[in-house]
Amino acid sequence: MDHETLAPSPHRWAMLAALVVVLVALAGCRSPAPSKTTIVVAHLYSVTQPQIFVGVGKGYFAQQLPGVTIERRAYPDGGQIMAAFRNGEVDIAYTGSVPALLSYIQKPNFKIVAGTNVGGTVLVIRSDRQIASLKDLDGKTIAVPGVANFQDIVLRAAILPPAGLQASAEAGPGRVRVVTSAPADMLTKLREGSVDAVITFEPWASRILLDPAVPSRVLVDWDAVWRQGNYPSSVMVASTEMLSKHGDVLKRFLAAHVDANQFVVTHRDEAIQVIYDQILEMQGAALPKETIASGLDRGRSTYDPSVAAVIEFARLTREVYPDRISAIPSADELFDLGPLNEVLGAKGLPLAKP
Repeated sequence: MDHETLAPSPHRWAMLAALVVVLVALAGCRSPAPSKTTIVVAHLYSVTQPQIFVGVGKGYFAQQLPGVTIERRAYPDGGQIMAAFRNGEVDIAYTGSVPALLSYIQKPNFKIVAGTNVGGTVLVIRSDRQIASLKDLDGKTIAVPGVANFQDIVLRAAILPPAGLQASAEAGPGRVRVVTSAPADMLTKLREGSVDAVITFEPWASRILLDPAVPSRVLVDWDAVWRQGNYPSSVMVASTEMLSKHGDVLKRFLAAHVDANQFVVTHRDEAIQVIYDQILEMQGAALPKETIASGLDRGRSTYDPSVAAVIEFARLTREVYPDRISAIPSADELFDLGPLNEVLGAKGLPLAKP
């Protein structure tokens, strides 16, 4: 056999070279494979965290994270979310700002990377208890969602003292008895009359106010609780492993979070339907749309985690519970806004404030 007949002609060499160029170009167009294929995300059944519901329901996470499974786990309160985080069971969490702060002090294995909303906390009273002002809470009983959470601390440090009242384990002159109750049980406690008032977050406050069987009204609305409503009741945290080893996945997750947030802000009615559908699918029980709508109205959805407010609230927490905070972490220790601001810059949106 003549070896010259096996050698490619110059024309064939040109065709092969062109094919190589095309294959290389196509390979460059493909997105790199994600460094993590499953993300465990914790959250509450709360309208103060609408982005997780809208992000899943509208497909934003699926669009930004092809090939990545989002495993959602819902918890009854932020304390349990952060306990799971400390145990290494969760990668990303939507949680209360105070549970995040207290958990960081116990085990700093995460950073706050974004916000979810500001506002959303409401002080609701039984309207048949002759309570016209905060001073009329003297000797009454108030339920809070938990010890050392946002509602408990803001009640003790910012709401009662200006009225000359003190939170106490027992009611009495100048004292208000404070008890804990799961938010889902507060409606029953008010209906039964075992408490005179509750301070809670949405949608539980609206659930109470819209129930015709409970005589109730707002005594302190969300924008009068503290800082004219500019307080973050919920933030997003990410594990240090996500930040250090899977930054590509985290930034895509944050991009979906921002897209979902913008949808909530600009398409309120459709967002209500998506949240309704998502909670029904996950919980097996519907949250009325009017409750979701009322809850969204008592706050503002945002991706900004309100750094200054979180640090200021850390000081309040130390005043109320000095045994729980030996030292207040700095903003640089508690937050990492680099990935979020990269996403916001790429989208042409205002950056989160450090």
